[in-house]
Amino acid sequence: MAVFNRLYIVVGILAILVLMAGFLVPPLVEWNSYRARLEEMAGANLGTEVAIGGEIDFRILPRPRVSLEKIVVGPASSPLIRIESLVADFSLMDFLRDRLNVTSMSLQSPVVNLEIERTGRFSFPLEPGENFGNGRISLSGINISDGIVSLKDQRNSRSVQLGSFDGELDISGAGGPFRLQG
Repeated sequence: MAVFNRLYIVVGILAILVLMAGFLVPPLVEWNSYRARLEEMAGANLGTEVAIGGEIDFRILPRPRVSLEKIVVGPASSPLIRIESLVADFSLMDFLRDRLNVTSMSLQSPVVNLEIERTGRFSFPLEPGENFGNGRISLSGINISDGIVSLKDQRNSRSVQLGSFDGELDISGAGGPFRLQG
């Protein structure tokens, strides 16, 4: 019986050490050194260039959270999206199963540039990778603060800009369903 008590104590101490490491180690890592890899992964999943120009931060506990600043999605010369800051929380259990289930996300000052081609079709340069289609990535509870949508119509060379948008967006996958409320 004493052997089992010692085993329980050792297992308990190991569990406490793992939890402490989860709290203490991530702040010590220089996440900005992973910028190129994060841009590459995001670009592969969105099907276009992604640049992260600001700070990068990541936490595992109490819940996984990533913070990014100054994000540009699309070619630098004509980006589809610019985001001042992004903070995303995601499910730890799904993360451990190699799935990304974003449970909440905050976008501060996003600017979305849309274009209607001369044919009347939207020009949408994103080509989401297979991870969106197979359910490995899902986004819900995306809170948008101070967003701007710019629409340029090539058919008549007119532009419209809608500003100061605050709302919430849910995306279940590349093919939808989508929900935007604001």
